[in-house]
Amino acid sequence: MGDQEPDRPQPVDSFSAILDFVHSLALQNPEAFGRFATEMLRTVGELDRDAYVYFWNSLVSRALLASGVLVALEQAKQALASGDINQASERMNAIGDWVRTIEYLGSRERVAFLLAEEQKTALTGARSPGSYLM
Repeated sequence: MGDQEPDRPQPVDSFSAILDFVHSLALQNPEAFGRFATEMLRTVGELDRDAYVYFWNSLVSRALLASGVLVALEQAKQALASGDINQASERMNAIGDWVRTIEYLGSRERVAFLLAEEQKTALTGARSPGSYLM
């Protein structure tokens, strides 16, 4: 018994146990969950590049479909083909607005804003509308 290692967390070999841990982490410590998720994605990228690329490609594809960007692009092409420059310009501006929104949502500026909001919430208990970490 004297040669036993000190109490250490044992490796988890059950998929459901891993998912339970991830859910628990997300609920109990969102900041740590964010770090875990980032590290997990980085690790997947290192270990299985094809899976990583597939994940991001499917995510972007679904986002483009859900946002209507592909429809707006097709409308812009049709407007150009018919000579309606104003309609094409309006559709391209809408696409540009979407891209700028995505850039902002992923920016350090947005993260800093959200962290400041989280700190305010911790102090006051009041949450600003639209201030959540995605």
